[in-house]
Amino acid sequence: MKLLDQVENSLAPKKISIIEFAESSDFCGKALYPRQVVLLKLLNLEELTGEEEDVLDYWIAGGRNGSEIVISPNVRERSEWLLENNYPHFREAILVGGRRSSKGFCTGIQMAYIMWNCLQLQDPGAYYGIDPEKEIYFSCVAGSEDQAKEFQYADFSSTVVTCKSFDPY
Repeated sequence: MKLLDQVENSLAPKKISIIEFAESSDFCGKALYPRQVVLLKLLNLEELTGEEEDVLDYWIAGGRNGSEIVISPNVRERSEWLLENNYPHFREAILVGGRRSSKGFCTGIQMAYIMWNCLQLQDPGAYYGIDPEKEIYFSCVAGSEDQAKEFQYADFSSTVVTCKSFDPY
């Protein structure tokens, strides 16, 4: 029985954090700024450090003048509900920010992370109860088709192409 347990454990997908996936040279090797870390951890329902909780408090309070940042109401309560109901991450996120807010960079990492986790399942269709003849899609959505292609897909694609963990695929 012990050998069987070892075999099953070796086949189980390796669970890593979004930050390890993004920053580790074994995976994507990307450098993240502290607020990018907070955003990615928040999206993936990962525990925040004290300093990261302070950043989230700042965002919830509206930022510098109380109205420059808007975040989903009750985001902590929503996160707790998702965790209690075994969700691995928020289903969707709408990021509205300026040209230099790194929304494409962060969503490229997020989408690559979700795709990598899906690949770790061996048979994602069976895991999610999807008919074998159906394909699984990872969608890029933006304000227009041109923006989706030029920016969202480009960020997602470049993250996957440069991420070492995708080399075998």
